[in-house]
Amino acid sequence: MPKCPICDYDNPEGTKACRECGSDMSATPPADSGGTPEPIPVAAPAGEMAACPSCEAENPAEAKFCKSCGKPMAAPPPAPPAEEAKAPDAPPATIACPSCGAENPGGGKFCKACGKSLTAPPPEEKAPEPEAPAEEKAPEPTPPPEPPPPPEPVCSKCGAKIAGGMKFCGECGTPVGAPAEAPAEPAEPAPPSGPRLVINPDDEATVVVLTKDETTVNRSEEADVVLKDGYVSSHHAVVTKKDDGYWIKDVGSTNGTFIQVRTELLLKPGDVLKLGQTLIRFEE
Repeated sequence: MPKCPICDYDNPEGTKACRECGSDMSATPPADSGGTPEPIPVAAPAGEMAACPSCEAENPAEAKFCKSCGKPMAAPPPAPPAEEAKAPDAPPATIACPSCGAENPGGGKFCKACGKSLTAPPPEEKAPEPEAPAEEKAPEPTPPPEPPPPPEPVCSKCGAKIAGGMKFCGECGTPVGAPAEAPAEPAEPAPPSGPRLVINPDDEATVVVLTKDETTVNRSEEADVVLKDGYVSSHHAVVTKKDDGYWIKDVGSTNGTFIQVRTELLLKPGDVLKLGQTLIRFEE
């Protein structure tokens, strides 16, 4: 059997790498250092075979290196150390009840306050159910307003206040409850007196009292009696006061003054004159 040039291990025929040290069997042995060589360990007897993990060549089970590829034969991984058994944890001194929160001695199984299991999970809180909407109530009817208090009684004549039980007014002596006197109607103005001209006597008449010795009647704004009539001239007629009465005279109007044309005439009560389209009645 050829010996390993390095460790002198006896290897089978055809071995390329020493089964003991893994060296190349064709390597040159090292020079002798003059020291005592270390004893070569005795190999175990040939027995079971093992496959090389690299090239799968069959090698004796005791080989440390593959005889074909020279790579180390991997040893099986060491078994994991057995875990040491841990001692059980000691129970806590006190336990809070998951249901009611009461403190209980450690190791107890049921709550001394509510009797529920100390190991059961706390009950789940349920969400509050939504409240049903309240029914809308019909608005209450508004009570009718209270009637105002009756007015205090007053005297129908002078307006003084009348106390309860009085039969006559303390101010004017009027009996209580007497009908109120109707207010006096304003007196109509007395009709004008004296000689006068009544313009448009059959319509909305206008009365002009003759207070001057001469009263001009025409369309001009400067006249004593202004007639808003397009047929009346700006200088139409004049009424003159004389000893025997009032005379009217046309002063050269275009359309004339009708009772007699362009002449002076003594007026008598009730005479009706026509100037243009306007009627004038003389009264005393």
